[in-house]
Amino acid sequence: MKRLIISILCFLPLVGCQQDNSVSGTIQDEKTNAEVEQITDTSSYTVVEYLSDGMSRGNHEYEGNVVVDEDYYKENSIERGEVVYFTTPEIDKEKYPNLNPNKMNIARVVALPGEAVEIKDGTIIVDGKRLDTFYGSTLSLGMGQD
Repeated sequence: MKRLIISILCFLPLVGCQQDNSVSGTIQDEKTNAEVEQITDTSSYTVVEYLSDGMSRGNHEYEGNVVVDEDYYKENSIERGEVVYFTTPEIDKEKYPNLNPNKMNIARVVALPGEAVEIKDGTIIVDGKRLDTFYGSTLSLGMGQD
């Protein structure tokens, strides 16, 4: 009996120190529409030619001429699900000599400031919760497709 108690006491610290990598719960975005809005009157917007759709779900919705409202975030805060046009951050050319990113880029917001993001098996996890939206998993190189 004494050995059993000693074994349990030795085992308890190990259990308490294990990292929990489980995903608990989901984050949903019922506001963002999967369909891309088409705009015909572009007079008050900027039209940019964008040749790389990293958000593609196979349809290349954001490739070619893309309409951008460069003043939108002067009066609005960034929200999950929005597609944003931004200046690509500088990279360490010594560390990544073959990487030549575009000066400007387009991407979808999957997390907000202060949230932690990870990708597990092609699924986007935000603060330990699965992003349960049409953009919550990666489809690049066939990942996530049947």
